[in-house]
Amino acid sequence: MPRQPHRQKPHASRLRRSAQAILSALLLASACAAAAPLEIMVEDAASPWSNPDGSGLANAVVKAAFAAAQVDIKLLVVPYARCKAFVMAGHIPACLSMSWEPKFKGLIAFSNKPIFAAHIELYSNEQNPISARKLDDIPSGTVVGIVNGYEYPESFQAMRQAGVIFDYSPSETVSLKKLEAGRIRLAVLMLDGIKTDTAIMAEAGASNVAHLFSAGEQGSFVGFSTRHAKGEFARTKYNEGYDIIARNGTLKAISAAWTGRR
Repeated sequence: MPRQPHRQKPHASRLRRSAQAILSALLLASACAAAAPLEIMVEDAASPWSNPDGSGLANAVVKAAFAAAQVDIKLLVVPYARCKAFVMAGHIPACLSMSWEPKFKGLIAFSNKPIFAAHIELYSNEQNPISARKLDDIPSGTVVGIVNGYEYPESFQAMRQAGVIFDYSPSETVSLKKLEAGRIRLAVLMLDGIKTDTAIMAEAGASNVAHLFSAGEQGSFVGFSTRHAKGEFARTKYNEGYDIIARNGTLKAISAAWTGRR
């Protein structure tokens, strides 16, 4: 009698197909994970450094630096207070733009170079003048507008201890509107050669405010989480890419492009 061909049991065949499907799914998931961009949070109200639509000088620098280091990133545009809270908690690998304050110790590692350096400028309402010409001159009880979540120099803590009252707003534009309306006595702006008071006053529709005095300079960096699994990887790659774009002229070109827009 001729030998009958071996027939695989239906149960075994189904098991093999299931195993192959699971393996394919795992390989696909692994490939997707490897290709997923690094998600970084960025402030939504710091024009022209970081705009609500995800554009901006700081954003452009960070994108270019990571691209030079061959790292794909995705910018998540959020309020700055959330950006800072998430990077400190280790929910995201990085946040921009940040400046040093003591509570970051052990939680945040900054980029080697600042993205930009901001000048701290104070403004008053022309219809309600104040004689102060430095921070120490601001009288106790004076209401000063600052941005919720922003980092300010230690001298601002000394102001608080001296009785100065800080009024928190979601952006500097809102602070200027409050100053214009007489709701606060002074407003603090962070400015540089690209982010000018002319531009931000026009955005706020403020016409009765005037520059009072300068209060120093503060660097703004990319802050990297020491708690996030990819925080140090992101910091290393960003620093590597930043050095590349600083050498090849890309950094200078980005700055020139944004300077021309103001």
